[in-house]
Amino acid sequence: MDTNQDPNPDLEAPVIDYAPGAEPTPEPKESIPDAQQSDEEQHLLKIDRRNLHSEIARLQREDPDFANAYNTDLGRKAKAKWQSRVDELDTELQATKRKLREREILAMSEDDINEKFKVDPAFAKEYAEVVHRDPRADDYAQTEIQKRNALDDIFSTALDYGLPEEKVTEVIKAIQSGKYDVDEEGKPVTHWVQGLNRVQRDVTAMLLSTNKPTPKPADPEPDPSTKVNPELSRPGPDTSQASVRNTRRDSSIEQYKKDLAEGKQWSSDEVDRVTAKYATMG
Repeated sequence: MDTNQDPNPDLEAPVIDYAPGAEPTPEPKESIPDAQQSDEEQHLLKIDRRNLHSEIARLQREDPDFANAYNTDLGRKAKAKWQSRVDELDTELQATKRKLREREILAMSEDDINEKFKVDPAFAKEYAEVVHRDPRADDYAQTEIQKRNALDDIFSTALDYGLPEEKVTEVIKAIQSGKYDVDEEGKPVTHWVQGLNRVQRDVTAMLLSTNKPTPKPADPEPDPSTKVNPELSRPGPDTSQASVRNTRRDSSIEQYKKDLAEGKQWSSDEVDRVTAKYATMG
């Protein structure tokens, strides 16, 4: 006889009305301590792909690290997209103001200029700047903007591909120290584009050394009882175009890194081809 069977299965459980404040306290659900969670899970963020905008807003409120990284990335991309145009417009504005002021000063009579010199030291300084101003100064300013924009584009692209910010800082310090004002032989470069090409090569080399492909984990040891003659199970060589192409691609990247380590230099076209191949590696 089953003693656990309800002798009156048709009877409903009685409903008990508790006095206010006397309700039984529900048993707390057992939670998994943080210590039992894997290290990997503690560093993962979970979002609902069906509502990405609200999820990003939630993470910005709840996770300071995410908010800082997200806002920094947005600011960097906005600067890369618009800062060059802002600089160009500001340079044009300042040049226009300066030219108008130059016309005003040069249109003054000699007596007015002499009188201004006596009572206005600031005018005397301004007049000297107008008279002795290098006519190529505006061209120099425009060139500096082009240099800065080109460097910003290099760094922004490298960061998008995963280059750490400390590596970018390292290259910026090298630029400031004058490393790229000379060629590989220590001679001054004849044009700033030459230095820019060397910056591009160094940044590309950093990317290749930083984003190394993850090695494939080793296969587990086979069961000795099922071991067969390796000559019978060995597959034939893969002669497909994709296999040959990937082999050449990997070897070219390895050769580039090897040559860099030995101090050899590649041409800009060769560096561009290696970079393009690396970006499409699967």
